[in-house]
Amino acid sequence: MALIRGVAIGLFPLLLGVFAALYALDRDTYRRVREEDGAVENITVVFLFLAAALALVRAWRVSRRGRLHLWFYVVFAAGCLTVAGEEMSWGQRILDFASPQFFIEHGRQAETNVHNVVERWTKLTTKDFLAAACLLYGIGLPILASRSRRVRRLAGRLGPLVPPLFLVPGFAFTALLQFDYPTGREEEIGEMFLSLCASLIMLDDIVGPAHARSAFGDGPCPGAT
Repeated sequence: MALIRGVAIGLFPLLLGVFAALYALDRDTYRRVREEDGAVENITVVFLFLAAALALVRAWRVSRRGRLHLWFYVVFAAGCLTVAGEEMSWGQRILDFASPQFFIEHGRQAETNVHNVVERWTKLTTKDFLAAACLLYGIGLPILASRSRRVRRLAGRLGPLVPPLFLVPGFAFTALLQFDYPTGREEEIGEMFLSLCASLIMLDDIVGPAHARSAFGDGPCPGAT
C-alpha cells in the first residue's frame, strides 16, 4: 500500500509536468496526443477498463464472503465501463458506423454517446459535471472523512465509498484541467487523470480493502470485517 500511495502522490505532478514540457517544446505533438482517438484518449479508455476489471475482481472476492459491499464494486465497474464506452462513442469510429438519427438531432457533436445529448439538453458540459464530482467526491469527501469519525463509521458500514486521501492531489489536478487552459482541450488530459484515480482506488482497495482498514490513520473502521 505504501508503494501505491508513494507512486500516486508523485505520478500526477510528474504527468502534468510532462504535458507542460511537451506544450512548451512541441505544440503540434501536444495537440495530437490529446485529440480524438489520440494517445490521451486511448490511455483513458485502457485505465477505465483496468479499473472496471479490478472492481469486478473485488466483487467476485467479496461475493464469496457473504456479498459484503458487493453492490459498490458492481456499480463502480459499470460506471467505468459506461464512461469508457462514452469516451469511445461506443466504438463508432473503430467500427465505422453512422450515428443513429436521435444522436444526430439531439447530440452536441452528432456522435453516438449520451453525454453530448445531456450537454445539449442541460446546457452544461461534461467538464462541469466532472469538476463538480472531483471537488465533492474526490476532494471534499476524503478530507471530511479524515476529520470526522462519523463519516468514517458510515463508510465502514456502507462500503469503500471514500476515496483514499492520497488521491486528493490527483482529483485536484483533474478538476483544474477542466478549465481547458491553455488550448481548450485540456479536459481530455483531466479525463485521463480521472481514469488513473479510478484504477488506483481499486488497486489500493485490493491490496488493503478500504472498509477493512483506516485510510486516515486511526485504525479499522467500526463494523469492518
